[in-house]
Amino acid sequence: MHLGIHPQSLLRAEPQAALWFQRQSAETLELDTEGLRVLQKILQGSRWIGLRGWLFRNYLLARGFLQPLSGESPAAQQQVAELIRLSEHIQAPLRARSAPEVLHISLTDACQQRCAGCFFSNQSSQPNQYFAFEAFQALTARAVKACVFQLALGGGEPLMHPRLLEMVRHAHRSGLVVNLTSNGGLLTPLKARQLVQAGLSQIQFSLAGADAASHGRVRPGFEALAPAMGACREAGLRWGMNVLVTAQNLSELDDMLAWLSAQGAYSVNIIRPKPSQMEPDWLAQNLPDAAQNRQLATVLQRWQRKGRFLLLTDTSLSFLRRADADRLYRNGVAGCSAGRRMLSVQVDGRVSPCSHIPLSDTIEAGDFMQAWWASEHLERFRRLEETLQGACADCELKSVCRGCRAVVWQQTGNFDGEDLQCPKRLSTFYSPS
Repeated sequence: MHLGIHPQSLLRAEPQAALWFQRQSAETLELDTEGLRVLQKILQGSRWIGLRGWLFRNYLLARGFLQPLSGESPAAQQQVAELIRLSEHIQAPLRARSAPEVLHISLTDACQQRCAGCFFSNQSSQPNQYFAFEAFQALTARAVKACVFQLALGGGEPLMHPRLLEMVRHAHRSGLVVNLTSNGGLLTPLKARQLVQAGLSQIQFSLAGADAASHGRVRPGFEALAPAMGACREAGLRWGMNVLVTAQNLSELDDMLAWLSAQGAYSVNIIRPKPSQMEPDWLAQNLPDAAQNRQLATVLQRWQRKGRFLLLTDTSLSFLRRADADRLYRNGVAGCSAGRRMLSVQVDGRVSPCSHIPLSDTIEAGDFMQAWWASEHLERFRRLEETLQGACADCELKSVCRGCRAVVWQQTGNFDGEDLQCPKRLSTFYSPS
């Protein structure tokens, strides 16, 4: 059987490697030079690729990176050969990709809800801001040129942006995968169908409790989630859930995951609390401690085996993983991606390594690559392996974790300090159950 590169996948050269992105599943693979040469043999139809090569081939076929063809695909073979050549010459900033894989864009600071743990919305009497459509077009053009894979649209509440559908349609037609994070309160069946027609890949909602009372301690609108999920099912819009795990709701996590499994969630992303602009003391009151994070790891291990959804964790929870750094990296665990794999774009067009930290750069005409190469703020994140202090400095997993700088900075006032909630601080790390 002849195989070719699936038209819904995209290959991008990196130093001594390549990234392979599948648009339909939003899955990204990193191939080193050896992996690229094995791929070259697979496309040539060679049977001499070894057991690992056959397993790799079958995985690529099953996950939609490759597709069966009636004949050979010389163009695909040439494409991989060119990737190998480019990978030997392309440059990238220290510990970063040659360009972001994803841009997180705050489309507006407007929101119809008032959440205790909110890190970005306009709670003042000042007029709301909306990302200009022309600026979005310029940003999208730059993203396509840089071979960015995804745009993650958020807010505030992005459904309040008057030109949201135009933005989704424009980015989708440009070849970018577009995802959106919403509180769900404004999502109607009609709006869900319109988003599907515009080309939205996935919508992500947020959950902070197993019932209205528990959820309401952090955010209102629990009653809107079930109708929003129903609207997605009716429209054929893929949806997932960001589950915020706090010190108060950890005991409800099993119930929350069981409900989402029954509702048909495509993915569930476990989120760690971040600093709130609304209530300075909110983080200290809600952040799970090291012992609770040990419990969290045990719950996630159990659901990793039995969940019907794709279970993901916030990169700031990388300290929950158990393995050596090389093995974790090979399995896609790379720790905080701020300034290394992703870039945040604020509603006024400024860019920052992380939307939870007040460090930003002004760019011109949507040229975020200026900051990608020259920003001192991004450089600060990229040099953490050298600047980390305390227990984080001596941890063997610092290259694939680095804690959460937003949490650390809020708690200690020291950007490079140690992450006090890491379960590895405890005398005995957790044991799988």
